[in-house]
Formats: sequence, C-alpha cells, structure tokens
Amino acid sequence: MGLMDYMEEKINHISREFIIHPGETLKEILEDRNMSQRELAIRTGVKEAHISKLVNCLAPISVSFAKRLEDVLGIEATFWINLQQNYEKESSRL
Repeated sequence: MGLMDYMEEKINHISREFIIHPGETLKEILEDRNMSQRELAIRTGVKEAHISKLVNCLAPISVSFAKRLEDVLGIEATFWINLQQNYEKESSRL
C-alpha cells in the first residue's frame, strides 16, 4: 500500500467517525430528558422496536416521524429532517 492509499484510508475512517446518524442525537436528547424509549414510543404512537432501531442507528427518521418528534419533544421537524438528509448525503460520499 502506497502513502496515498494509506492516507485515503485514514481520511475515510476519520470521516466515517464524524458522520452522525440522527438516532444518536435522539438518544442523547432522551437521556438528557430522562425519557425512556418506551415513553417516547407511547407518546409518538409508534412501536418501541422502531424507537430502538432509530437510537441504534438502524433506521432513518422519516418526515412523518420528525413531525411526531416535534409534537412530543418540541424540536422542529426540520431539524430532524435536515439531520437525516445530511447523514444520507455524507454517507453516500464514502
């Protein structure tokens, strides 16, 4: 492996570490508010398994769910939509 290949591999690794799935943000907000995944599921009207997939970065945040988060958490739907779009955009570059 040449120097350029090595550097490109390192840059890609670092870039992946800085791409944040919106589920990570949601998880932090729930922790800050002492809200369980179960409570969020009940208040948003979705299954707890779906919330688990979100906070474990296994599912995207849809526009309809972003609106539910706005209603429950008071954080604008556009915030969640933008996080998801940015995540998808940055992920596609790698």
